[in-house]
Amino acid sequence: MRKAGLGISALDQMSYPQILIEEMQLRGFSRQTMQAYLYWNRRFLEYVRKSMTCVTQQDVNAFLLWLDARGLASASRHQAVAALQFYYRHVLGRRFRWLYPKRSNKLPQALTPQDITRLLAAVRNPKHRLMAALLYSTGMRLAEVLQCQREDVQPNGTMQVKGKGGKERITICSKGLLTHIQKLPPGRLFSGRSGKYSPRSVQELLRKAGNSIGIHVTPHMLRHSFATHLLESGVNLRYVQALLGHKSLETTQRYLHISKHALEKLPNPLDNL
Repeated sequence: MRKAGLGISALDQMSYPQILIEEMQLRGFSRQTMQAYLYWNRRFLEYVRKSMTCVTQQDVNAFLLWLDARGLASASRHQAVAALQFYYRHVLGRRFRWLYPKRSNKLPQALTPQDITRLLAAVRNPKHRLMAALLYSTGMRLAEVLQCQREDVQPNGTMQVKGKGGKERITICSKGLLTHIQKLPPGRLFSGRSGKYSPRSVQELLRKAGNSIGIHVTPHMLRHSFATHLLESGVNLRYVQALLGHKSLETTQRYLHISKHALEKLPNPLDNL
C-alpha cells in the first residue's frame, strides 16, 4: 500500500478543488454528491502521489484495484469511478477508460413490523425516537430527515421532502407523528448541542438501539422496511416509487423480493380449481 502524500503543483493547488466545486455547482449536484466526489478525488491523489495533470491510465486502474482488494462494496467503488470520471473527463478533458464494477444484486434488508415496534421502544431519547419513526413512517433518506422542518408538514396531512439534487416530493406520514411535529417550534426539527446532527451520530444511535434488542439496524433499513411493508400491504408499485423519490421503476422493483410473510398469503392455483 502506498503512503499518503500529495505532489501537486502550485497551479494545481490553485485550481483544485475549486474548479471541481464550481463545475458541480453549475450542474446542480446535491451537497452529499459534492462531498463524495471531493472525497474520492482527494483519496485518489493521496494514493498516486502525483499531480492530477500527470495521472495515467495505469494509476486509475491501480487505484480501483486497490479499492477492490480492500473489500469495498461495489456501490462505493461505483461512486469512486463516477467521481474520478467526472473530474478527469468532464472537467479536465482527460481521456481514460472507465470501468464500472458490477453492482451487487444483494436485496435490500427490511425489518419486520414487530422489529420496528421493538426498536422504537428501545430508543429512549424522544428526539431520537422521532428520527427513527420518521425514517420508517415516511421512507425518507437519512439526509432528508435531518433537514426536515416543522413547516414541511402539509395542510393535507403529508410531508414535503427536499430530496436529492434539490428535487422535492411529497410523502405520507403517520397522523400521530404529524400531530406531534406541528406542536414543535418552527424551524429545523433536529438540532443537537453543537448544531445539526451528523449522519454518523444517527447511525450510531440506531446501531446501539438495535444491539440492545438483538437486531442489526441502519437508517436505510428503515427506508427499506417502509417500502417493503407498503408493497406487502398491496400498495401499487408506482405509488411507492413516487414516495421514495426513485427516478427509475427498476430501482423500486428491488423491494418486490418475496418475504416469508408474503409467501404465506399467496393462494395456490390448485386450491382454486
